[in-house]
Amino acid sequence: MLQANVCNKSNLGLRFLYLRDMRSIAAKKVFLGNGDSRHNCSIDITADGTIISLRDGFQEGQELYDAVCPGLINAHCHTELSHLKGLIPEGTGLPGFIHEVQQIRTQEPGVQEAAQVAALQELEASGVVGLGDICNSALNLQEKSSSGIKTFNFIELFGFSPLMANGIFESGLEKLKSFRDAGLEANIVPHAPYSVSLDLLQKIQQASSGLLSIHMQECAAEDELFIYKTGKLKEQLERFGIDLSTWENPGVSSLQTFLPYLSQQKFILVHTTQSSAADIAQAAKHTGAYFCTCPRANLYIEQQLPDYNQLLKQGAKMLIGTDSLASNHSLSIWEEMEAIAEHFPKLGLAQLLSWACQNGSEAFNWTDLGELKAGKRPGILALKANSNKALGYTLEKRII
Repeated sequence: MLQANVCNKSNLGLRFLYLRDMRSIAAKKVFLGNGDSRHNCSIDITADGTIISLRDGFQEGQELYDAVCPGLINAHCHTELSHLKGLIPEGTGLPGFIHEVQQIRTQEPGVQEAAQVAALQELEASGVVGLGDICNSALNLQEKSSSGIKTFNFIELFGFSPLMANGIFESGLEKLKSFRDAGLEANIVPHAPYSVSLDLLQKIQQASSGLLSIHMQECAAEDELFIYKTGKLKEQLERFGIDLSTWENPGVSSLQTFLPYLSQQKFILVHTTQSSAADIAQAAKHTGAYFCTCPRANLYIEQQLPDYNQLLKQGAKMLIGTDSLASNHSLSIWEEMEAIAEHFPKLGLAQLLSWACQNGSEAFNWTDLGELKAGKRPGILALKANSNKALGYTLEKRII
């Protein structure tokens, strides 16, 4: 039997103050988003979604759910590639995937823009409240500005030749200005170790005062390129017309090569499916380091997953992303968590939600998101108990 909450004089006054615009919900289990949970709890919320209080017990007439959790943060997505959904076969490997994207990236005018808008709507409907979006152009700035999702826009730069570093960097600054003029959070970032010269990386690092993101060690061929100057990624770069004859490979992993240029600020290492224990340990010791996993995209492209046990052993701060619809079947963070739980059942829902909620809010400095706590406005999702699912729940709907 549900037990009514007993109010003392102080919370009676609080309830009267917010009575006009307050909404009260209850859940048998409340996942706070920080790794903890509570049972049989009520949440009072203002009309704009700000949490007034969390309190034990239920009251008659409240909305009652099996469980609730905060809105989710997608730390790595390419909404610009949404028009490529279903066009690239699975299992190509990263060099093959890069080749396919380059072949079909451009389509009829308006197709890319419309697909990106639809992707933003899909993200919001699936419970995402914050998005780290990789951008190669300034598409749909108005739609992003008016979206119900907070976005941090990573203006991604490419350029392996040191001779091109100045021009590419200046072009990146122009794109950055267009995002910031639209009132959007943004920063210029490197694409990946195999596509950015150290000269360009140094310019980015020196000019940046905010969060960086970089694709890192997504395939074995990346370290093969950096250590031995051989492999499929080398061959793919040469097919793109990049002259590697004068490039001196450092002889160590790509992460070890790039880490000194990243470690003076917050940075997100995306994918890391091929990162060694030594590489993970070296990066994880930096307080500003975050590791973003995109499991279904890794399975789609390389048919591999990161070593989550090793990441946790080294104390890595984890985030969750979806990558793009070119490399995934949906942009659901919930489905990403299910994929992780299916392969690593020891990782429970409370822990995975801390990756997708609190850690994301911390990385992006979105202090009002990520946790069900008085004063925050994190969004709230309703969950339905389902013992047949790896997480024990399915995502039912977005409450607010």
